Amino acid sequence: MKRFLALLVIVTTCFWTATIMAQIMPAFPTGAHQKWLDEDGNGLPDEGVRVGGRFEGFSASDSFGHRFVDLGEGFSFGDDWADFDEETLSICTRQVIYSGEFDNNIGIDSGWVWNRSHCTGFGFEVPRILVLLVVHESDPRYTGTGVATDDDWELQFDIASGCGNSPANGKPIDDC
Repeated sequence: MKRFLALLVIVTTCFWTATIMAQIMPAFPTGAHQKWLDEDGNGLPDEGVRVGGRFEGFSASDSFGHRFVDLGEGFSFGDDWADFDEETLSICTRQVIYSGEFDNNIGIDSGWVWNRSHCTGFGFEVPRILVLLVVHESDPRYTGTGVATDDDWELQFDIASGCGNSPANGKPIDDC
């Protein structure tokens, strides 16, 4: 059972990392906080402009595959809350910090994404803090031998409180 829970944590963390990377646009500052070059006025950083930022949100899932993500700034997506099974519900609050180039589109194209999650509920015998760093191949920390999260991105580290570091091969940590 402990191996299953460790694997569930790793799989869930990788899923949400990929989800957050694919939907990171709402993390951009808006209005008076907008400080990047946006010559075409589309609300996205122009090509070659490096942007850093931070946002907080949460995600929820259950054992039946229902998923919901709230990235803050009024941006959320996923299943209807009424569909979730309360007995198997897991909720993770998230703090995400990123730095990279968006090249005039909504997905981060290069750089890095750091994610700290506090997870409770089903699959977490005790509340867990999960920390991970995902880097693009343009980042000096990229090795090409880590766990791939997307074409040219890899999981640099994956830490779970009470468990330690997940090895680079992505196998679950024993006795977690």
